[in-house]
Amino acid sequence: MIPAFRTVALLLSAALLAACAGAGAAQPTAAPPAARPTALEATSAPIAPAATAPPAATVEPAPSAPTAAPPATVAGQVVLQLSADQIGLSVADGAVSGPRSFRIGADGSIRLLDNLNKRVLFYDQSGKLARTLSIAAAQDPQDFIVNNAGEAFIFDQAGNQVLRYGPQGQVTATIPLSAGVSASADGIMLTAAQDLMLVQGNQSFWVLLHQGVTVPPELQPLTAHGGAVTPRSPVVFQTSVTDRQVPFLRVVGLRTGSTGDLISDVDGVEVDLPSDAQFFNVDREMNLYFSRVGPSSESVDVWRVSPLGTPVGGAHIVTGACGASWRSLYVDQAGAAWTMCAAQGGLTITRYLLQSPDGAALPAAGQDAAEVSWRPGARLDAA
Repeated sequence: MIPAFRTVALLLSAALLAACAGAGAAQPTAAPPAARPTALEATSAPIAPAATAPPAATVEPAPSAPTAAPPATVAGQVVLQLSADQIGLSVADGAVSGPRSFRIGADGSIRLLDNLNKRVLFYDQSGKLARTLSIAAAQDPQDFIVNNAGEAFIFDQAGNQVLRYGPQGQVTATIPLSAGVSASADGIMLTAAQDLMLVQGNQSFWVLLHQGVTVPPELQPLTAHGGAVTPRSPVVFQTSVTDRQVPFLRVVGLRTGSTGDLISDVDGVEVDLPSDAQFFNVDREMNLYFSRVGPSSESVDVWRVSPLGTPVGGAHIVTGACGASWRSLYVDQAGAAWTMCAAQGGLTITRYLLQSPDGAALPAAGQDAAEVSWRPGARLDAA
């Protein structure tokens, strides 16, 4: 028999997830209306992450908006370098396969998924190995994330599961996955509210844990929603394009209200950047970061944007044959950008300081968070 409180929690979770499904259907393609809706309408049908819609037709073409100048090329500082005998690498037909993802802790530590050796490696700020977490229970680890309690979540795509490891290195829980969701996802993410999601391209997601309740595999497809999440804030960030062909950032909240709504609109910021720039992360001061992968994935642009939507600087990072993707790029709490490069000779992790338009290095993000709608509930000590 299921305890009464557990039944109520599951019923509530199912109702909220049904609401979430409908909420992800529409993203604005024009400038925000004067009055914001209090909630997005829900439907009961599964909704796939919506592609950015073309701008609405007008009698005369809308004028293009002035955008921030392309960021200057920035040289980085190598922080961690591992030889081929220190990390799992394989080479086939000239292509190198190796660690699939990395993250930077709030304290500057480096966390690296050595998927070929089925382990997560933890390095301190100086590049010294501090800890090794064996994840041998995973069949094919694709991505990982560590929460503030020291627990690690491993996305095991081949096993259609997420493994939860305790701080002592033991498996404490297994979250079964919908086969369709697992095949579509390419990463895993937490919010500051400790909601756990599988993500695709860091621009759409499926909910696995919400308010401590595990979403059953059959309901996970219903939670598909467009937007990016970060462990530093409890909200969802959606990037669409206005009729001026600039990104429009919507900030929506994962919350429960008196009407049972899961997704509600709380803010909107128009950002004068190229139309294909997408939200990436926030820093501890609540500045916004956008990124854009260049042609042939051989470079990436990163911009820092003030909470008011004003670009203040950035960096053009040349990755060359190493390629660029959202999982090989990271922005730390202080606002520096990091890249991971796996090559035949080994692996390199490099740190880049963003620059202002006049070429000066941008200062590290302040310790105090700005009073913005995505601050309440934020975790300033999250990776």
